Amino acid sequence: MNPKDDSSVCRLCKQPATLLQSHIYPKFIIKWLKDTGTGFVRSGQNMNKRKQDGFKMPLLCANCEKLFSTFETYFASSIFYPVVDREDNFAYDERLYKFVVSIMWRLMQHSLIDDQISLPFFENVLRAEKEWAEYLLMNKFPNEFSHLHMWIGIDFSNEEKVVKKPARFIQYLARMLDACITDNGEDFCMFYLKLPRFIFIAPLALYDESKWINTIIKIDGGHYYVRNSRIEDGAIGQFILERSIALERAMTQISELQREKMRQAGVDNWEKYKDKDLGDILDYQDNTEM
Repeated sequence: MNPKDDSSVCRLCKQPATLLQSHIYPKFIIKWLKDTGTGFVRSGQNMNKRKQDGFKMPLLCANCEKLFSTFETYFASSIFYPVVDREDNFAYDERLYKFVVSIMWRLMQHSLIDDQISLPFFENVLRAEKEWAEYLLMNKFPNEFSHLHMWIGIDFSNEEKVVKKPARFIQYLARMLDACITDNGEDFCMFYLKLPRFIFIAPLALYDESKWINTIIKIDGGHYYVRNSRIEDGAIGQFILERSIALERAMTQISELQREKMRQAGVDNWEKYKDKDLGDILDYQDNTEM
């Protein structure tokens, strides 16, 4: 990473420092998306522009960046790559919890706190940011905002209730990045983080978590069984569907020129990525009843 030219204050430790250009989404995930797909990524903020890297911003000093890197290295080698290679179960330690919190905290710094200023749970968001920062920096156990849930998969096809899904729903679950803070304006607020294959949710206002089955991430570690974890909360399921529909809408922003380039690239490069993860997912998506 290239340091910023001027010195400022680290957002985490609050010490004067030369800030590094920190990746908001982990760099290894961006690399994996490129290596297992077309070699480029697109942002929902500008679907007409192909990018070779993810969002970055001057955020952390070298020491705090190194701290976050240890969590990313652990998640990549011990959880992410085994899961995308189709391992169903894994043991984990406290670094999984810290990894998830570190990304949510970074996303808050990037834009999500500002997005919430006029919304009813803004104070909850500020308190969560403070608790998570203290946990990451000083290992102080979160008091009010300690629950984290994780769901892993590429489809909801095992649901008893058949729900019509958007055309790109499986691609959304399998390969897309997404994050937001959402609420119903009354008694429900959550942080939603979507990585390829993984969904993470942190409640920011009390709600009934009983319909999330075997999804809690234990702060001091444990075992996770992918096939035993499921979402039975219809509101959460509907929200995830709506996020994938938003992807469909974002795709309509692509100009006809870019659409033609994408179609041609798909034809020209199919042999290159048909046996990669993108090819497998597109093939599965085409053969799955929506």
